[in-house]
Amino acid sequence: MRRVLSGWAAIGCLMLSSAAAMAASAAPPDASETWLLRADQGDAAISTILELHRSADAVEGHSGPLDTLGAYPLHFRGARAGAVLHLVAKSDEETVGAIDVTVTGDTLTGAGKLFGTPVALTGSRSGRAQRPPATYDFDPDRFHVLTSNLPPPVLRLVPGDRVRTRTVDNYGRDENGVAAAMPGNPGTGPFYVEGAAPGDTLVVHILKLTPNRRTARMARALAGTAVGPGYSQTKDPARTDTWLLDLQDGVARLQTPSARLKDFTVALKPMLGVVGVAPPAAASTPNSDLGEWGGNLDFPEMREGVTLYLPVFQPGGMLFIGDAHALQGDGEVTGQGLETSMAVEFQVEVLKGETLSQPWSENAEAVMVSGVGGSLNDALQSATTGLAKWLKARYRLDDTDVAAVLGTSLELQIAEVVDPKYHVVAKLEKRVLGQIR
Repeated sequence: MRRVLSGWAAIGCLMLSSAAAMAASAAPPDASETWLLRADQGDAAISTILELHRSADAVEGHSGPLDTLGAYPLHFRGARAGAVLHLVAKSDEETVGAIDVTVTGDTLTGAGKLFGTPVALTGSRSGRAQRPPATYDFDPDRFHVLTSNLPPPVLRLVPGDRVRTRTVDNYGRDENGVAAAMPGNPGTGPFYVEGAAPGDTLVVHILKLTPNRRTARMARALAGTAVGPGYSQTKDPARTDTWLLDLQDGVARLQTPSARLKDFTVALKPMLGVVGVAPPAAASTPNSDLGEWGGNLDFPEMREGVTLYLPVFQPGGMLFIGDAHALQGDGEVTGQGLETSMAVEFQVEVLKGETLSQPWSENAEAVMVSGVGGSLNDALQSATTGLAKWLKARYRLDDTDVAAVLGTSLELQIAEVVDPKYHVVAKLEKRVLGQIR
């Protein structure tokens, strides 16, 4: 699906100049370069695409809003002074600040003030030659309970790279049961993927998920949003929320079962509860939340062999993973799966200029579109609408064709009912898709 990006508020194309290149040699007429830019303002960071235009010693350009409201597009004029570009910024013909910019090789840096606020710019050249894909072993020493574009990337990846790493559980405890982070679904990352820009899709292949300790925890009562208001529950104080994981046989059992459940075991199906990118604009969201950026999807199918497609809102995507479950039932009706730590291997790719504007995924059997909303009805409508749009874009079906396919073959799965938003997945089996010409 190709989306045409128009309007400064959508992307923000900041047109500046390469001072270092001009210092080295005379600039060709109307030279241009494309960059991925980050504007740090202390308590917020705005990201955008930069397109640099220059002619001789002059530079002129525009950008989308660099304010956190996203309300004030900017126009720049400036000139080179040695290795530095002095740029004056205007909005609606009113001068709102000035920035000095320097470009060295594939790196852009700058500093100044906009609307009286200090701003620091950093940028990397978009579309530059990339190295061959590699495999990284990354052992994190810090985890994040907020998803945003503020933390510095722990790795800068290129499409095709693989990463072997680990997560802690939702309480922040590691593979040894030791507290390593604040509770709240702490995430590993962020991982920056070169070439991923707003309007693209970040592709995450989940290659391997392995629980790396022998215990998990799950709440001992159903969540209030999963049952009716008159349903009363009493937790047995003699029983714990700990489950024992038999990694050799691939099953879990209660540590302190009742007499009726002493033979009760469940097969392990390791999954990731949190996989997401930095949200739009300057948003910073708790890892308990979910939305168009992914996040705390808590979808039981997020297992080995699945590929997740996430719309990109910030340069590099800024990917976070975490909240691993050894197993989770549909809806996460206790508010938790079998919460544990995990060894994870994943691979990244980038689809340029394609986005569904919501997460979708596929495995060997099906294609699945995630709908997230404030109610089950909203989430269902979002999921069904997204799958209909996907069919139109991928298979060029008209509305009558879409109705025939979804009316006969649509499957709906309730993934999540206990988080800040509901998550419903619209699914089509690939055997159905295989009949479409």
